[in-house]
Amino acid sequence: MVSGREVGGVARNNAAHVLVDGSVDPGFDPDANNGVNALVVSGKTVRAGGYFQSMGSAPFSCYVELNR
Repeated sequence: MVSGREVGGVARNNAAHVLVDGSVDPGFDPDANNGVNALVVSGKTVRAGGYFQSMGSAPFSCYVELNR
């Protein structure tokens, strides 16, 4: 995963999953509304912490668990 607004020419809001071949995973776009400062991957779960208040249209306050 990489934080930023664009990764490999693909628009992403603050978080993206970069595959082993360097391409951006088209199926993973959590759409954080503000900065993601920490990521932990455990199996198929991604835990993210940061200054965001939502991921996509769902409200979250600074911490979220996502499935890859």
